[in-house]
Amino acid sequence: MTESISLTDPPFPGGRWDSSEGLDRITLVGVGLIGGSIGLALKKRGFSGEIVGLGRRPLEDAIQCGAIDSYTQEVAEAAQDTDLIILCTPVGMISSKIAELAPYLEPDCIVTDVGSVKQRVIAEVEPIMPDGRYFVGAHPMAGSEQTGVGAAHADLFQGAVCLVTPTERTDLRALAQVESLWKYLGARTVQISPSEHDYLIGAASHLPHVVACALTQTVAKIENEAGKAIDFAATGFRDTTRIAAGSPKLWQHILLYNRDVVLRTVEEMLDYLRRYHHALLHADPEELGMLLEDARFLRESMERETHP
Repeated sequence: MTESISLTDPPFPGGRWDSSEGLDRITLVGVGLIGGSIGLALKKRGFSGEIVGLGRRPLEDAIQCGAIDSYTQEVAEAAQDTDLIILCTPVGMISSKIAELAPYLEPDCIVTDVGSVKQRVIAEVEPIMPDGRYFVGAHPMAGSEQTGVGAAHADLFQGAVCLVTPTERTDLRALAQVESLWKYLGARTVQISPSEHDYLIGAASHLPHVVACALTQTVAKIENEAGKAIDFAATGFRDTTRIAAGSPKLWQHILLYNRDVVLRTVEEMLDYLRRYHHALLHADPEELGMLLEDARFLRESMERETHP
């Protein structure tokens, strides 16, 4: 794994991130939280080109908030004269949307995405990319349980990590452009293989979403004559389950596209739950204490690494 492009690098001249091959027109396919934040971040940092939105419905709200300059519902028009296309759709829609765009892509056009599953998406996309057009997978580690362009903001990616997932077929110039884009938006980039990405993000992001949903559903079912357990839930429960409020459609795609990894991590989670079950079943203070101490130590270690 290699890290690239320091946050201390100066901004590229003229609002562009390659002074020899400046990008004049960027198309955002899907202008919600992530797509809208990309548009707002580009404008805040002085991008001088045109930002176009492609959506299935009119995108007047995205224009009003300043995320895009114009929009279209026509794929051919979205690809026309466009240097860079960023797919901000659910992962299950990426390959089909690129298939629609492919006949209209300009020579040397770069296509990238923001999806949180990479191996299956790239396997579907690379074979359908026309010659002289390039795909680079990317995944900014930033977001919210909120959805829609109304939740977008220009600093969403400031200080975040963006994972970039090249393969043997990735064009190096296109890779450099995509990495420079994310640096320009305030992130730092880390290169990682698609399979490594899916395994690590499956554990760090996809499993927690499943756990948050299951915890919410479990607590919501518990009640007695005094009331419902969820009515007495405090900040700990809200903090733990916040991500369960994320878009079901978005997460359905993510979990199915990374199904094998999520299944593996769920099994590992069940192993720990069985250990807690065993300690409680046998009223074993030593085993229970050891589990709780181990979890506390790991959590504090994570905090020290994040905030040294």
